[in-house]
Amino acid sequence: ATMYALLSEYTVLHFAQQLAAARTPGASGPDDPAVQKAARNLVLTEDFALVQHLVKYSKEILADYDDEQLAALIAAKRVDDYKQALSLRNVLAMDSPATYGWILFQDSKNRDKLGSLPNFDELFASRTIPDLVS
Repeated sequence: ATMYALLSEYTVLHFAQQLAAARTPGASGPDDPAVQKAARNLVLTEDFALVQHLVKYSKEILADYDDEQLAALIAAKRVDDYKQALSLRNVLAMDSPATYGWILFQDSKNRDKLGSLPNFDELFASRTIPDLVS
């Protein structure tokens, strides 16, 4: 999973550098300090053109899922957010066994719909690597 996250981050950087090089007059290439600074700003400000370029890949990934699977992906994200919120606070209360049981039940339902929950970084890397290589 770490390798795919790294590939996804490199992809964002690569596309930002391409966009920055196109927008920087007189740039000598992606190693040019002006291009590096512009690429950093594009990423930090979530530049519209950069985000739109990345959204294209996300739309392609989500197009492979039917409505029921998309609903399960959203549910899985919400359950993961709930688990993270619970981990940040003290949940040792009378209702914690029921809460934990509900989480396990929701995870089970989502896995039944999706098989195994896909790793978005892996899906993103699989869609973007052909464009990076060319």
